Amino acid sequence: MRIRMGHRAVVASVSVSAALAAGCGGTSGSAAKAPPNVTNGVVSMTLDGPVSSYDPTQASTFQDSVALAALYDTLVAFDPSGKLVPGLSDTWKSTPKTATFHLRGGVTCSDGTALTGAMVAASLNRLFDPATKAPLVRQAIGPGNSAKATSTADSVTITMAKAWSDLVPGMTGPFAGIVCPSGMKDPSSLRTKSAGTGAFVSESQVTGSSYTLTRRPQYAWGPAYAAQTAGEPPKKLVLKVVDDENTRANLTSTGELQIPSFTSNAWDRFKSTGGITVRTSPQSDTMLVFNETVGHPTADRGVRLAIAQALDRSVLNKVQSFGSGELISSLGRPSYECFDSGSNALVPKYDAAAAAKALKGVKLQVIGTNILAAARPTTRSCPRCRRLAPPRRSARWTTRRGCRTCSAARTTGTSRSSCTATGCRASCRSGSSSCTTRRRRASTSARRTTRRRRGPTTRPRPARPKRSAPR
Repeated sequence: MRIRMGHRAVVASVSVSAALAAGCGGTSGSAAKAPPNVTNGVVSMTLDGPVSSYDPTQASTFQDSVALAALYDTLVAFDPSGKLVPGLSDTWKSTPKTATFHLRGGVTCSDGTALTGAMVAASLNRLFDPATKAPLVRQAIGPGNSAKATSTADSVTITMAKAWSDLVPGMTGPFAGIVCPSGMKDPSSLRTKSAGTGAFVSESQVTGSSYTLTRRPQYAWGPAYAAQTAGEPPKKLVLKVVDDENTRANLTSTGELQIPSFTSNAWDRFKSTGGITVRTSPQSDTMLVFNETVGHPTADRGVRLAIAQALDRSVLNKVQSFGSGELISSLGRPSYECFDSGSNALVPKYDAAAAAKALKGVKLQVIGTNILAAARPTTRSCPRCRRLAPPRRSARWTTRRGCRTCSAARTTGTSRSSCTATGCRASCRSGSSSCTTRRRRASTSARRTTRRRRGPTTRPRPARPKRSAPR
């Protein structure tokens, strides 16, 4: 059973972009002073981390997707409402095992080469090839599946070994970006140089710090969105790796960043700043997944229901996304095919009393991001003398240093094991073989260490008897 806690966003469940008016048009009418406008057509935006490669098949991170979306085109695309729209193909049709895409004309690669059906098929076959080891290929053709692309002069057909209903939507991912012949000839060059049909081409980079992309003036194709933003596209796009969000906010205030993204509430300072538009964008989901293997508490449906009742999703939204997230009522968005609007009734209602009653005495282990509890416990008691550890060292003292009062860690046999935190001393008293072995080994190790530190022992030689001289 899965329970999806309904918010879509990056990490803290909200990604907020602040875009300057010169880049996107429009003003907020606020009296607060606006940062400097875009100059020379250069727009800077932030990345959460470095771009690993300009090779679409090797894309695996969010920052890879941002760069690849500017450098490469895909056969189809999603518009902001989740609807499929034309990309490199203007029409398509599909069956459970195949999909045929008719290519639009007039498309060229960044080196000026006209795009053909054979080039598209070659790029897709490289993606499907197991030797390529594309980490996200299963999103296109499904897990454990295989596919092959064939072509005519103006179309390409993908045929899979097994049926997969998400083949066409899978072609929207950045990993399905079409690589041109120059990149196909030397795939290793894609680590630092792009070879696509996208609106931008790679110009330069400072690895791990910034990536500069230049717009192609001849670019006149690409997805057509119903609500296309008005304004002149930037001449250059500079992707900057800025980890700290307060630094991002400061750079935005001084005009050095035009499109920063935030997962915290650092964007609050721009609510009253003129010339800046703040928008929330869904990015990712948080899910609660239960291990239903026999022997686990969550194999019991009643326990799973109680855990779901113990979670107040509205409070979670405030904690994790500062109230800007979206509570999901279905496994898909309303724009998805086969969307069921009635599935919201299946989400258990918050009921702390019922959850406490059902979970009384149940021991649970939670694996994943800790967003519900304090980041660090204030105290932890010694399992032997019950004295409290200093708060500053509360997270590690039982496993590394032991209790200063009773030296519990040394008594139980090892200062780096978890036995002091799990009541090992009680097991030692009852004759546990494992604890006895630990104590014996630790004792032997301690004696050897002592001898090495003392060094060799020297004894005074007995005095030799004096000999009388011969007569």
